Amino acid sequence: MQKYDGRLMYKLREFYDTVNDYYSSMEYQRELIKDKISELNKFRVEVSEKWHLNVLDDKRVVGVDGSQIMPLKEVGIPIGGIQVAKLVIIHGKGDYKIQHYSAFAGIEENISLLRFKMEIDALLDEMDGKSWLFFDGSLSSTFTADMSDRLREEYAESIKFIIKASKKTETPLIGYVDRSYAKDIAKNIGVNVYDSYLLNQTLSFMDYTEMFELEREEICFSYLKVNPGQPVRIECPLWMRDIQHEAASIVFAECLLGSTKGYPYVLERAHECSKISNEEKNDFRRLFSRDISFKWICKVK
Repeated sequence: MQKYDGRLMYKLREFYDTVNDYYSSMEYQRELIKDKISELNKFRVEVSEKWHLNVLDDKRVVGVDGSQIMPLKEVGIPIGGIQVAKLVIIHGKGDYKIQHYSAFAGIEENISLLRFKMEIDALLDEMDGKSWLFFDGSLSSTFTADMSDRLREEYAESIKFIIKASKKTETPLIGYVDRSYAKDIAKNIGVNVYDSYLLNQTLSFMDYTEMFELEREEICFSYLKVNPGQPVRIECPLWMRDIQHEAASIVFAECLLGSTKGYPYVLERAHECSKISNEEKNDFRRLFSRDISFKWICKVK
């Protein structure tokens, strides 16, 4: 974090210059290792009209996502809520099923962890050796780096459990990371930039990289160019390296089916089903706030 003397809005220009310097530095680093980047194995999925429909035809695909209401200590609401939605689709058959799971959590509990575990449990019920399972987020320990040891262990335990279940049942599992800030490839090459930024000019639409193994984890990852933005990252159990092309094809097809053509349809729908509306949040908070007003606060605005 960089500090400045003076009021925030007076320092925007200085900060803007800092951001420009940062991007210039990343561009310089990317230029230095462009030859190494170009040597990475990449592949392409060749598509035609209705290609994605043919790829997904008769595939059973499952997507899970969740939403939450945080406890509000400042207004005396000690209870939070979690809602998880699981969408099961059999493509080409018009068959689908939506299931919801809910939980309440006290102010001392970690709601994000509880939601994560609920989403994992929802997918564990679908380990049938046939379905393609989509998780909205990372399956690696990368995102737990800044957490306490206890939290990291709890996340790691759930991740290891579902990875083992996927391997045992040979059920494909895909963690979809729309905006990845991982630096695994970059660090191996010797630069400090995001992998997605590093690969953005290397991958063209419908390209994907080889699957790289994450050290000390039974997980591999790949980057795919599914939209005009920066490449997305998928994370899978290590055994899925043997079906990499099929996995990439399923991901591309799901994305082409989505409303934005750049995000998996099954996760897009699961997200919509899991959302807790503002009206529902207000009802929830009114119920647990007792006689405390939302509008009353000591600090003068």
